[in-house]
Amino acid sequence: MNRRVIRVAELIKREMGKIMIADFKNKEVGFVTITDVELTPDLKLAKIFFSVYGPPEKQKQTQQILAEATPFFRKEIGHRIQLRFVPELRFHYDQTQEKAGHVFEILEKIKKEEEKKCSGK
Repeated sequence: MNRRVIRVAELIKREMGKIMIADFKNKEVGFVTITDVELTPDLKLAKIFFSVYGPPEKQKQTQQILAEATPFFRKEIGHRIQLRFVPELRFHYDQTQEKAGHVFEILEKIKKEEEKKCSGK
């Protein structure tokens, strides 16, 4: 990936975080964290990854609300970052934390089984 794509993706990530904190007013959306932004090389599509605290229903609801608010976010990004073309925004729930938690649980289970084997000898 070239440096410009990386730099613009980081700018979008930072500005989206600021928008979520200061400007996006929706009481149905919980605490949302923008975790990553992936930008296509032509800068026309930005995949915005987010996490939100809550059950799966809350995650789906938040994704739908963010998708519905896409025009607002694009307008704000356009005002904050000087780009020839404001990319299309697509929101994706970031499952990294859940996957990491699951791996940790598996490792803990293995560790306990090993301890049982060692103490049983």
